[in-house]
Parts: sequence; structure tokens; C-alpha cells
Amino acid sequence: MLPGFSVAVIKDGAIKYEDGFGFADIESKKSYTKSTIQNIGSVSKTFIGVALMKAEELGLLDLDDPINDYLPYHLINPRFPTEKITIRHIASHTSGLNDPDAYERAYVFEGKLAVDPSTIPRGWKKYIKLYNENEGLPIDSFIISVYAKGGEYYRKKNFLRKKPGVQYKYSNIGAGIASRILEEASGMSFSNFTKQYIFDEIGMTSTTWNLDEVKLDDKATPYLTYGQALPHYSLITFADGGLITSIHDLSLYLIEMMKCYEGKGRVLSEEKCKEMMEPYLKDSKSPYGVFWSRSHSGLSIGHNGGDPGVLTNMYFMPSKGIGKIMMVNIMPTDKSTEEAIRNVWGVLKKYEEKI
Repeated sequence: MLPGFSVAVIKDGAIKYEDGFGFADIESKKSYTKSTIQNIGSVSKTFIGVALMKAEELGLLDLDDPINDYLPYHLINPRFPTEKITIRHIASHTSGLNDPDAYERAYVFEGKLAVDPSTIPRGWKKYIKLYNENEGLPIDSFIISVYAKGGEYYRKKNFLRKKPGVQYKYSNIGAGIASRILEEASGMSFSNFTKQYIFDEIGMTSTTWNLDEVKLDDKATPYLTYGQALPHYSLITFADGGLITSIHDLSLYLIEMMKCYEGKGRVLSEEKCKEMMEPYLKDSKSPYGVFWSRSHSGLSIGHNGGDPGVLTNMYFMPSKGIGKIMMVNIMPTDKSTEEAIRNVWGVLKKYEEKI
């Protein structure tokens, strides 16, 4: 069972359907609507991709530049100390960085997680104590603690046994590093850069990276299980999963990205857009270009995202000019929730076929 969710279907540059269902908050019976906002998890990374491509268009950086040309600290894979990690490696998840368990330290909750261990999924029990201990930390301090020698969580196993640019391995912290590179290259905060060049350009008026800017009455309560609410939270590596938005704003974004892919966008050129969405490693199972991925069939482009209490899917099919989005205020931690989410996505697919 799902607390609440919103969906949207896009066709030929227009929203054909969008609506919300269920509850943004179960206890207060607050409805989940098309204006309800929530974290969207790793779909946030697509905005890093757009920001990097825009920065390259503006001449602020080159995706094939080494990351150490920009960072205020030095990061290397100790297994390959002379091999340079580039921005493109980071953006395609081929940097050789491996997210350790310490990544869970990035979640900073607004209150304590007061949960009954007997009512939560087994895999989550080990995280509750850790989440309740987490405290805010500057992103650079967090990155250094994981990937710089001498850092609290630094381990050789935090790096792959393959040199940069060769092997695909998804990295959330790597996405956070990419956001810092953007800041150093542009001289702007990541929040301000994305607001100026993406949100304002598209008209995403209900979108922010900052929980402090959010009116909590408008935000969906995240749920671990149905009825088991979680406190609101932010991420130290905020750009990798911390964007807060509504189904309507995200639909405007997907419309722009679909237009961009056809050479009709305002934010990026067709060349940059297609480069961003084309897998970097052509002869492997890696689906990523610049923080955008393709399905195994190659027909769909987009991203999904899951974080404590949230799930988001956002994909489009260039061949059909159709896109669809789903946002849910619960993460699938049991079979019934997984089935409910599959059913909603299945309904969207059937609607997609009709139009």
C-alpha cells in the first residue's frame, strides 16, 4: 500500500496527464496533489548533468579535465596513483570511486527516528542508530573523510581495482564531487547555478535544494513503511539526491529535456543534450552518459531514485515523444509496496500506449 503518489504523462511537448493520489501525510489526512513537493532521490543527479553541460557550453570547464584541476584537495585512486580521474569519469560513474557504508553518514534528519525495530524491514535496522547519530558536515569535509588518505572513513576498498574510465560503478559521493567541481569552475553555489540556468529558465517555481526554504505543509511526509513516518531530512552530498520538487515542476523539466533532445530546447543545445544522454562506455553494460542513463534496450532515457521514504521514476522515449514520471512518498521495503509501485507504473504504460 502506498501513502501517496503523483504521476505525469507527457506527449509532444505537453503535459497530457498529471495528478496526485492518496496522502501526503496519513495522520492529518493531507492529500497528495500535483503541487505536493518531496525529495526525488537520484533523479536529482540529472540536474548535475545538465549543469555540467551548461558549464561546458559557457566555457567554464571541459568534461575531460582532471577533477583535481578544480577541487581544493587532491583525490586519486591509490591503486592507480598516476591515472587522472576526469569530470566525465565522475559523471558516467566510471571514476573508480566506490561508495562505502560511510555514505549513509550523509543523511541528516531533522529529528530522531523513533521507530519500533519489530515493525521495520530487517535491512533497515542497522541504519536507525547510525541515522540518529548523523550530524551536518561541510561537503568537502565529508568527501575528504572518505577518499583522502588519513580520512576517518578512508579505506583502499573505497576504490575499484580498475583504472578510471574502464569500469562502471555507481557512486553517490562521486555525484557530490561533481557538484563541487561545478561550484569551483563557475564561482557560484550549485544551488544558485541550477536556479539561474535551469529552474528559472524552465519556470520551476516550486523547486529547491534547500530544506530551509521549504514550507513543510507543502511537503510530503516520507514513510519507511505505511504509517511509519520518517522525519524530514537533507543530505550532506545534497546534489546527488536532495532536490525537492513537485510532479508539475518535474514535468516542465522533462518537457524541456525532451525538446532539448530534438534541438528545440532553451537550456542546452541539441549536441550537448545528446552527448549528455549517450552512454560513455559503448561496449559495456554501463548505461550512463553525463548522469543520464539509457534502458537496457536503449529506447528509454532518464533516471530513477530511491532514498529513505521516497521513490521517483522519470523516463522518456525519443522515438515516441512520450515521457512519464512517478513520485511516491515511501521507499519499497516490502513486497506489497513493490507490487503497488509496479502497478502504478504499469497503468502509466497502458495510458502511454493509448496516446
